[in-house]
Amino acid sequence: MQDQTSSASWKKAIFIGLAAILISIVRRPDQLTHPEVWVEEGSQFFPQFLEHGWLFIFEPINGYLIIPSKLIALISYHISFVHYPTVSYILALIVSGLVAATIYRSPTFIRYPAIAALAPFLIPFDPEPIGIGEYAFWFVGLFSVLALVWQPGKSPKVRIALAGIGGLSAPLGISLLPLFALRALICRSRSDVLTLGTATAVTAIQLWFVVTTGSSSANYVSALFANPYENLLVFITKFIGQFFWARDPSTLLAIAAVFVGCAYLWRDVREQRFVALTFLACAAISAGLSILRVPLDAIGPMANGPRYFFYPYIFLSWAMLSFCAVEERRKAIMIAGMLVLLNTLNFLSRPHDDLDWAGAVHQCLTSDAGADLPVQFKGDRPSAWKVTLTQAECERMERLSIF
Repeated sequence: MQDQTSSASWKKAIFIGLAAILISIVRRPDQLTHPEVWVEEGSQFFPQFLEHGWLFIFEPINGYLIIPSKLIALISYHISFVHYPTVSYILALIVSGLVAATIYRSPTFIRYPAIAALAPFLIPFDPEPIGIGEYAFWFVGLFSVLALVWQPGKSPKVRIALAGIGGLSAPLGISLLPLFALRALICRSRSDVLTLGTATAVTAIQLWFVVTTGSSSANYVSALFANPYENLLVFITKFIGQFFWARDPSTLLAIAAVFVGCAYLWRDVREQRFVALTFLACAAISAGLSILRVPLDAIGPMANGPRYFFYPYIFLSWAMLSFCAVEERRKAIMIAGMLVLLNTLNFLSRPHDDLDWAGAVHQCLTSDAGADLPVQFKGDRPSAWKVTLTQAECERMERLSIF
């Protein structure tokens, strides 16, 4: 009987993973028809690989390690240089599906795991990180949060592994370290202490790269305190209000959501209150981390830098699922959830121009002067970046490829 239950659970996990891949394709359809190389995946990955070989996976990007994204690139290099964007895209989809399946299968305190597993693919934002090899680390970074809300006594080795993988995937793990420490202090279990030790170790590694590469956000901190009241309204509008609705009333929705959330927390049972508070704390921490890296007035979920809303919106959706633990709230939460899904339709998919990567690679291989290989930035041709490779470098990349 237990084997049958486990088999059914794995089948559901596979279905969840495939559903996540399908949603990813719908949200980034042009990446299916004409996949591209995006941002640092082109401007930094290729030069780092040509200089360091496979060890480039340990070279930081913007001050921190993003090992899953580097591994996708490394595998793609060895499969096909000419068709690198296609291979990278396929691998990014597979990683996304595996993350969704892992969220569903993991023994965490996340309510309604099937819905929670698909939430990262349905949140209301311009789907910038979906289906992109360079941005795969955003998805794998969620493993840190799974380790944080893990149920006691269940698969402790898997929990520790996820804490390590998540911490080496994204800077989110750095900001969650105080929450790991708080849980270890409260629960005092061996698993919590070992998980805290793992999270501390990978945080130390990430912080070392942040410090040694001179990555700093001090200039943005001072700007936030220049006009604190106005910035607070902008903050809750963008990170809470526009989660429910992207139009003008979003500030009022944000304020209402804050009051309703506080009322729900006050009336929750202790265990469920802790879970909801954890997700709200994760949302606040990840949002704070975002505005330390980029100016608050320069980003928006439907505008520039939508990836900075990826984590906050996921954690808000998981907090909403936690509020559903109380039966009489479910109708209200379902209505709010439908509003979020309707809001997603404001920017369901993201188009981009075809920059003809294969044509540029062919030119590089046949021209003594090499070529500028196109790299997408915002999705349109005028704003595209480039990475300049010599003919010898392109020939080297081609020799590595199977196809």
